[in-house]
Amino acid sequence: MKIPATIAACAASIACVSAAPAMAADTLNVPQAFALQRVIKVDVTQLGLVLDLGSPIDSVNLSHMNNVVFTGLDGVLCDAKTTECPDAPRPTKLLVRKIPPIKFKDQLPSSDGTRMLFVSTKQGVYRFRLKPVSGSPTYTKVLIQSEFPAGFPAPITR
Repeated sequence: MKIPATIAACAASIACVSAAPAMAADTLNVPQAFALQRVIKVDVTQLGLVLDLGSPIDSVNLSHMNNVVFTGLDGVLCDAKTTECPDAPRPTKLLVRKIPPIKFKDQLPSSDGTRMLFVSTKQGVYRFRLKPVSGSPTYTKVLIQSEFPAGFPAPITR
């Protein structure tokens, strides 16, 4: 099995951390503590990427909405501006997909073409740097796990 590109995560100080993920088919396994402390860089294609957080999602915010969309896979995401929400479970998984660009008035593009996705759960806020890409994805799922998966090396900070 071909191992996909290394997960690269950058902390707020712009110091980068790299770690090779343990693989289960096309899934990137990321330890929860690692994910909560760093920005996780992921590629997003038209085929989509599942972010499996393992706990109910409280809120989702996307910095640039012009060519990336998301939806809950196993529950209902509610609009924060309304007080009405169906009596349904909140999702633990998000499907994130690249779409053809839509122009929004007064929304400036990011300098590097990436977007930030902020996902809040009771464990904390996960930060994903989404890079819209073309072609076949190397992975289609990011699984946040409460324990380090077997074979996952400890992160090395620089």
